[in-house]
Amino acid sequence: MAFLLMFMTWAGTAFSADFRDVKAFGDGFVAVSGNGDIVFTDANGNSLKTIHVDRLKANAVAVHGNVVYAAGKDGRMVSVTDGKVRQIENSGPDINAMTIMGNRLFAFCGQGKVLVMDLPGGKPRSVESGTGQDLIDISAAAGVCYALTAQGLIMSSTDGRSWKRFDFNQNYADFYDSTTFTCICASDNSVYAAGVAENGYPRVYTSVKGTVWSQRGLSFTHDGLHQELDAMPLGMCYDAQADRYIMSCTDGVVFFMPGCTHCNSIEYRLAGDLESVAINGRSVIAAGEGDYLE
Repeated sequence: MAFLLMFMTWAGTAFSADFRDVKAFGDGFVAVSGNGDIVFTDANGNSLKTIHVDRLKANAVAVHGNVVYAAGKDGRMVSVTDGKVRQIENSGPDINAMTIMGNRLFAFCGQGKVLVMDLPGGKPRSVESGTGQDLIDISAAAGVCYALTAQGLIMSSTDGRSWKRFDFNQNYADFYDSTTFTCICASDNSVYAAGVAENGYPRVYTSVKGTVWSQRGLSFTHDGLHQELDAMPLGMCYDAQADRYIMSCTDGVVFFMPGCTHCNSIEYRLAGDLESVAINGRSVIAAGEGDYLE
């Protein structure tokens, strides 16, 4: 069983699916699973509607107004408007992540391919990123779209056509352990990228514009004890109201990162790996694997 886990109020809802991604939608959320389910919830994480799409092994979801886009294996992509599903003509590598910037959808794929689609009603067009590495995560803010590969290649673009590349592990080989990256998140003022260092411990790096990076401390105090985060980062979102980043991790861990590292905090849930996390107003939801119901 997999789950959607709501916190702030900590109301959870269980579904029989392997959820891969979740985003804010309307007053609630929408999540997609590897078995083709698109699940709409209210702000408390209660399921409102589930739409099943045959042969859609979804990895990613994006929202533009009242339209939901879901995509995944073999480049399959659909849009959902008022419960009606439309197949979007596309083929190619797996789509691993999607985001919306303005009236344009960006889909990041295997083999370094980027799909760009004008909204509404456009068709996906393929753009070569200049790297053969799989693009695993994506985030956009302040008119800049950022993409990430596991090997530490951080790409940025303002239009989706031309991409700047920054090789983190190469540029910081003398300063930081080589890191296998898992997720990236941008706000109007900063960019966070997270992963696992070669010593097996989690790492989070911060930047203003994606070219100069510094390591962020991951210590926290829990039950009166000073500790270091040891769960592995899997997903991340930005909470504009509280000006903090929220990271979903392995083993049911949710980690909160405000501007002050001394104010880091953690929540432990009786859950499996949390693949993705999203915020809508004051409600936060995480999606992933496990056997959780509260």
